[in-house]
Amino acid sequence: MDQRARMYRTLGCLAGAMTGTATLLAWINPSPVLPEEPVRGQIDSLARALVLDRVELRPGQWRDVEILARPTAANAAVMLAAGVDPPEFHFYIDRDGRPSRADRWRHQLPPSNSPHTIRIQVATVGNRPRVSSVQWETVQGLLEAIHDAVAPHRAPLPVHLSAELSQARVLPTSPLLATPSGHHGSR
Repeated sequence: MDQRARMYRTLGCLAGAMTGTATLLAWINPSPVLPEEPVRGQIDSLARALVLDRVELRPGQWRDVEILARPTAANAAVMLAAGVDPPEFHFYIDRDGRPSRADRWRHQLPPSNSPHTIRIQVATVGNRPRVSSVQWETVQGLLEAIHDAVAPHRAPLPVHLSAELSQARVLPTSPLLATPSGHHGSR
């Protein structure tokens, strides 16, 4: 067999294996997918499921929420090369506004440098963070679900924005934040 035929055969086998693996993983653990333009009710129910499903909450442990900007893959590679430690997070919102939960939340593990903080990371592009309206709706849905689960009979947990998000004034006014550039939130 010549080298070119072997290369095509190898690439074909690799593509088939990757497709089969992706199909199997989607069948084993289907992730909830938000439609192109999700309705607020869909975001809220997904956020509540992420906060509560298979989680034994420790309500007294959590005292505040921190929202961080997280660069997407291109900038993340630069951060890794520079040796920057990524912050430990509980929830992640991708560029399309789809939320996901880290095992850190399921096991109720706080960040190592902040034992009472729930961290939400929002994917951003470029050096100047921007949050889309869908991402912001998802942040609000998560904040409401967290408050209802962790502090239903108390004042809302304070919400802190990372320096990048505060300085860029990227978030609209919200009942969960005192001001879009403020560091403490209230409902």
